[in-house]
Amino acid sequence: MRQKKVGYLAVFALAVLFLTLMAFGASDVLAAGYEVTLTPIKDVITETQPAVFVLTLTNNDANVAYEIFSLSTDFSFLGETMVVPSGYTRESRLTFFPKLDKSGIYEVTIFVRNQITREDKTVTARIRLLTLRDSLSMYVEPSLLKVSDSKLTLIIKNRADNYLENVKLEASSPIFSKDFEFSASAKEELRYEIPVSLKGAEGGQHDIHIKGYQDGTLAFERDIPYTLETIYDFEQSRSLTGFLIREKRLTYDNTGNTKEEVNVEEDMSFLEKIFSYFSEKPAFKTEGGSLKATWDLEVEPYTKEEVVVKTNYLLPLIMLVLIVGGFALTVRYQGKGIIVTKTASRGKSSRGSAFKVTIRVKNRKDAIREVKIKDIFPNVAGAKVHEKFDFIKPAKIGENFVEWHLPLLQGGEERVFTYHIVSENELPGAISLPSATVNYLTLHREPQVEYSGGARVEALQVPVQARGSGQGAQGSGLGAGAGTSVQPSHSTHTGTGHTAQGAGGHGTGRGTGSSTSGSGHYGFRK
Repeated sequence: MRQKKVGYLAVFALAVLFLTLMAFGASDVLAAGYEVTLTPIKDVITETQPAVFVLTLTNNDANVAYEIFSLSTDFSFLGETMVVPSGYTRESRLTFFPKLDKSGIYEVTIFVRNQITREDKTVTARIRLLTLRDSLSMYVEPSLLKVSDSKLTLIIKNRADNYLENVKLEASSPIFSKDFEFSASAKEELRYEIPVSLKGAEGGQHDIHIKGYQDGTLAFERDIPYTLETIYDFEQSRSLTGFLIREKRLTYDNTGNTKEEVNVEEDMSFLEKIFSYFSEKPAFKTEGGSLKATWDLEVEPYTKEEVVVKTNYLLPLIMLVLIVGGFALTVRYQGKGIIVTKTASRGKSSRGSAFKVTIRVKNRKDAIREVKIKDIFPNVAGAKVHEKFDFIKPAKIGENFVEWHLPLLQGGEERVFTYHIVSENELPGAISLPSATVNYLTLHREPQVEYSGGARVEALQVPVQARGSGQGAQGSGLGAGAGTSVQPSHSTHTGTGHTAQGAGGHGTGRGTGSSTSGSGHYGFRK
């Protein structure tokens, strides 16, 4: 009986020993061949920092190599092979780089494999990841900035339980830009006073954009809001100057610190739209049957915007005068029954000057009776009418006028009258001829008169030049020589001179010269 009790006690002792060994399995692995333990060095990290553990391996077996690896997808771990002689203990520093940027507690299983027996033993690394974004809280004071404020305070607090080092923040905003480099202990608060000038800044809510770096690697970007008091000070005015060239100026002056949006509408006629210049191109719309020009303006703080409309009423006025004048002339021209035109041109003469005058009389309406066409020519330098007439011979020829008589001129009929004026003297200058007069009776025997416009004979373009010597009696001359004649038709010819004979005798002479003449030849009688 006593031996049986001793056996029970032995079994109980073995059971207690087994349970005790099982209790030590949290971080140590005991095996007949080898023992593995894992000790944390840095198990609280940010997304840019690695976690560090030390793995201790004791080999109770023969000399063997052990393969260390992990299958985790959340952390990057470079496996390794460790050779541990029999009876020795070796340590290896394991580094885990996070592959995610979400805060949390993560477990990484490490496998230790005997390369001979292929037996695996595992240990677990518990890593707390707190991102740099989640570790830092940032805000500014005061929350509402006054335009008169000259500084603000940026507060940065490390909310994590671990030490943050090699942190850099790049801050940019409409009111300042600055970089901050620091390290912060657990729960430490940092305060930075920043000088600012807010007199030209835009009011309202804005953001300070933060870029956070750790160990030179970008970890996060964040916006910190702040509010600047708003000041509304907006003035608008308009002016109108000029009469025929009118200038309308719309001015919008924003001396406040808020952006102002302005919708401008101006009534405008179709004529103003065509003849106006706009400093800012408008949109046009029709509203209630009237045309409106519209502008959408954004007036930035502390700036001025102007809309200038220049309307040139002089152009449409000139156009109106031309249209009315042209219409009046057309009506007058179409209302006239008798149209009289007069033209004149230079002729060609062996000596002196000659002119051809043409008068056209056209009846555009009903027939007329007892038509008298009278034309007066200036009695200068012995000018007189030549006996040559191209169409109708005049009824009367006076010292300074010619006159034609027609008993009847039918509607639609046109008559052309020409005569020639000759003078023994050269008249190289321009000559103006007066208007021709047409007197007639209508079918109702009402006397009427119409006038042509005046006519102008242009001056000679090439002056007459002649040089030579000779002798002869009055009235006749005979000469031979070479000369050049230039005519208005721009043709040039060379001849042997000319011969003239009259009643008073004859003479001979030789010489050279040049002459310019028109077309046609006329003789003179003594």
